[in-house]
Amino acid sequence: MKEIRVANTFWSRLLGIRPNETHLVLEPCNAIHTFGMKDTLLVIFEDRNRNILAAYDVKPNRIAICPRAYRVIEVRRCHSG
Repeated sequence: MKEIRVANTFWSRLLGIRPNETHLVLEPCNAIHTFGMKDTLLVIFEDRNRNILAAYDVKPNRIAICPRAYRVIEVRRCHSG
């Protein structure tokens, strides 16, 4: 089983999901973008209690925001490659 990286510093969140990763948890976070990406992401927004607030398929070059979210889980939907 692969380990899922938690991006919980400014720099690790700035780097975002890496090409060799399939999952990423960003915390704290309430907005993501897919600029420069080739893959669609499943983006799950959670509150501090891990309740799911919203989930979206986010295509490349888009923004997704959930103001009440504390954490975002990104899952690579498809791999171009």
